[in-house]
Amino acid sequence: MFFNSRIDVRITDPLSEWLVKDKDLKFFGEIALATDIIETKRVPTMGVCITKTGFNLYYNPLFLDKLTPDGVKFVLIHEFMHLLSEHCLRSSSYGLDPHLSNCAQDMIINTEINRDYASKKITMPTGEMSGLLIPPDYKDIHISEVLYDYLKSDEFKKKNPELSDRLGDGDSLGQEFDCSGMSDEEVEELIDKLLKSGRYDVHLKNEVSDDVAKEMSRSLVQSLKTRGLLPSSMEEFLNKITPSKVDYLKRIKKSVSGFAGSVKYDTYLKLNRRGIEGKKGFKRDGVGINVLLDVSGSMNGMHEKVLSYCFQNNLYINLVQVDTEVKNEDVFKITNKNELQKMKLIGGGGTNLQPGIDFITANPKLNKLGLLILTDGDCDSLDVRKINGKTLIISCRIEVNVKGDNVEQIIIDKND
Repeated sequence: MFFNSRIDVRITDPLSEWLVKDKDLKFFGEIALATDIIETKRVPTMGVCITKTGFNLYYNPLFLDKLTPDGVKFVLIHEFMHLLSEHCLRSSSYGLDPHLSNCAQDMIINTEINRDYASKKITMPTGEMSGLLIPPDYKDIHISEVLYDYLKSDEFKKKNPELSDRLGDGDSLGQEFDCSGMSDEEVEELIDKLLKSGRYDVHLKNEVSDDVAKEMSRSLVQSLKTRGLLPSSMEEFLNKITPSKVDYLKRIKKSVSGFAGSVKYDTYLKLNRRGIEGKKGFKRDGVGINVLLDVSGSMNGMHEKVLSYCFQNNLYINLVQVDTEVKNEDVFKITNKNELQKMKLIGGGGTNLQPGIDFITANPKLNKLGLLILTDGDCDSLDVRKINGKTLIISCRIEVNVKGDNVEQIIIDKND
């Protein structure tokens, strides 16, 4: 007997089978041994969190009544994946909308389980109970924060109207709340609503700090790896769905390179290639990009790295110093890192960036270029609808409230 007899056999039977008979799934059985599995009416379905005493998995037996044995196995692996991928802390750490972030996390986990464990008959329930999957048109990395950006975009809503409506149907359902005061009929009705919106679980808040939760999760994985119980496929899976500093830097590099290009112009400084006397030759020069730099908070040196990528892509930057108003003398053309280091950046308390945006839109020459905004996220709401080019916002931990169509926002970990 591996598990407490008070735990529902519909949960303990597959876990015991994994421990004894299935080497490919033994890893999840070991995770379960390190988890306190609790029957409760606190949640309508299932949910996991990290407490001072360790890992907790909560389940409602009324939810198990709705699932087949294979469906129970699927949801158990789904829950353990939330623990291992640190999903319990990432939504709050990056300042994301809880509902949409949870949907992105569920999509990635469900898609990966369907692909990697179909041969074990661990497949997602079908029909009205089918879970959320990554949209087929999404081609980026399987990181929930990146997928989250896509789910917020107009492109996603246009290409996936039915899925977009389905995500909305689950809004606010199954968040942090207590079902103990509800009747069985009311709980069953809530479970049905959750399943129809593609949700199998509730995403609970950890009872410890983010740093402690991260250390506990990674220590568990490392201990299983040391014992030879972490399959290489599982390690690859975790590396793929867990963000790292490199992932964000790669994404930033890719986004910044999208501004790159060159401008051809005539000049007497270069000979005409046909040797015609008195006719100008031509040179190519890098294109520019407008930069609003919020120096009122801390980006842990990230702004220097991002601007370095600009220079590496043959971009010069128009650095706009933002105060309550912006004048022409507040705009500085910078072509390399050395010039940037010589700049004396002006910073103060809370930052209002909209005056800088308004200054750019009122200047036809500047408004031909793209816009890069670097901020710690503690700024005013922004309106970039009059910016002609692409707008890229790189924010540290907090999502910026912004209006505009051609906008990409990358939210980096405050510790990256």
